[in-house]
Amino acid sequence: MDDVKDFDLWLRLRTARRQSIAYALTDEHLTVLMCNQAMNEWATGGVDDLVGQHLPDVFYELVGIEDFLYHLAINHGDTFAIPRIYRSTSDGQGRYFDLQIEPLAEFGTTLLVLAMDVTEQALMEQRLRQRRNELLLLQAQLSKANEQLTYLLHHFVPQEVARKLVSDPHLLRPGGEQREATVLFADARDFTSMAESLPPDQVLDALNAHFEVIADAIRKYDGTLIEYVGDMVMAAFNVPDDQPGHALLGAQAALDIQRGLARFADECLGSNMPVLHFGVGLNTGPVIAGYQGTRHLYKFATLGDTTNVAFHICSRAAGGQVLISQHSMERLGRRAHVTPLGTIHLKRRRALLPIYELLGLEDAGTR
Repeated sequence: MDDVKDFDLWLRLRTARRQSIAYALTDEHLTVLMCNQAMNEWATGGVDDLVGQHLPDVFYELVGIEDFLYHLAINHGDTFAIPRIYRSTSDGQGRYFDLQIEPLAEFGTTLLVLAMDVTEQALMEQRLRQRRNELLLLQAQLSKANEQLTYLLHHFVPQEVARKLVSDPHLLRPGGEQREATVLFADARDFTSMAESLPPDQVLDALNAHFEVIADAIRKYDGTLIEYVGDMVMAAFNVPDDQPGHALLGAQAALDIQRGLARFADECLGSNMPVLHFGVGLNTGPVIAGYQGTRHLYKFATLGDTTNVAFHICSRAAGGQVLISQHSMERLGRRAHVTPLGTIHLKRRRALLPIYELLGLEDAGTR
């Protein structure tokens, strides 16, 4: 039986030597009984021969776990390992090894200690971790840049258009599609006189505060904010996506604009905020909806006679008033409470254009 044990130990140690693995045998008190030269190379403290040494004295990684290793030897527990231990070298490169301690149950309380050189693997892992960290940093930077670009896109391009461009950037090219739309303009009255009497920053603050009310009403009814031009807001319904009942949505938004501005004016009483009054015009008909400009600068636009007429109708609306065209009124039908205001003449048009003041909507529902 002893011959079998000795042969088994001889085979383990021979295998370790052939694989250039450092090894040592210790008793349960971690006193080194034997070792090969390779094991001496991993030791600390400048010891040339480990035989007779207390293992934690030359492998400081074992300090504090002596009792654990004693019980490992006595109770023949599972193999214990400490991975990726670093040792400095004279060339400054350093080396890494895995330390493994295994109880040899067939030899009483003897422990087999193996030190396996894993420098190449450890350095590869370091390079992979560094590369992974670099990729994570790049990913975070790209994510932040994407968030910033998305924020800019959604604040400088109509939100519905921005959403489409994010999903398909190839849509950004000159041209458009013809579709029916309801176009809305809201234009400030007496803005020029106010701008002349106030500092520019106060004028801008007042204009933006009123635009906020107007934009909220338009977005409430899923309208697309096309652009702000000076003291005017332009929006459209049924572009770029289909919106059944877009004339009704536009009319609801127009009325909500005036209600919102009236509430805002009441809130401004007693404050330094100048109050502006807006006229609103609405027209329904065919437009070309798409991207206008050159490869240097694009903007989303709804072009055509329908847009021009909506603009001119808005120019006839007094502050607090909503004017609509014959086409919009026909789409609204009996739900619209209107007052006919006769006709207006537009340049280069032979036919007179009937316009109506929109007073309210019946059974239109609210949001």
